[in-house]
Formats: sequence, C-alpha cells, structure tokens
Amino acid sequence: SPVIAEGDKWTVACSAGSGQVKAINYDGVDGTQDAYGIIAQDADASSAAISAVAITRDAVVIGDNLVWPTVSPVWSATQKATALAQLADRGIVSRDEA
Repeated sequence: SPVIAEGDKWTVACSAGSGQVKAINYDGVDGTQDAYGIIAQDADASSAAISAVAITRDAVVIGDNLVWPTVSPVWSATQKATALAQLADRGIVSRDEA
C-alpha cells in the first residue's frame, strides 16, 4: 500500500447520478429500500423511462394523499412509518389533513 504523508493531496472525481429513480421496494437491497422523495404525479415507467416531477427535500405533504406501491403483501404501517421517517430525514414531512 502507498505511504501517505501529511500534506499529500488527491483529486477525487465524483460522477453525477443518472437522475433516474425506481419505486421504493421495502425488500430491496440495492438502495430501492430507502425513500428518497415523492413523485408528484401519476407516473408509469414500467415500459420505458419517463420524465416526472419529484419532491426531494424541504416540503410538507399530506400523508393521507400519498399513494404507496401496490405490491403483495400490502405495505404494513411499520414499513410506511420507516419510509416516512427516511423522508423526514430529507426534510419531507408528512402531516395529517386539517
């Protein structure tokens, strides 16, 4: 291994992401198990990539208006709470409708 000395400098290149997202998958192990944002419209990308508007930070949403993935078995309250906590960590807060 190389010797690292005080004052050594490196250039680290970080490539930008693809800008593409996948639906949350609670059983995923590839990053899809984590909630990163909310698509703000009905979007079906099952046959091809599409463009859509996403909320990714600093927002308040009405929890009852969220549409969860339709999978079997249906998402549990615990799974939804976990996803909402992940969104809250990103500044997306769910509130009850007044």
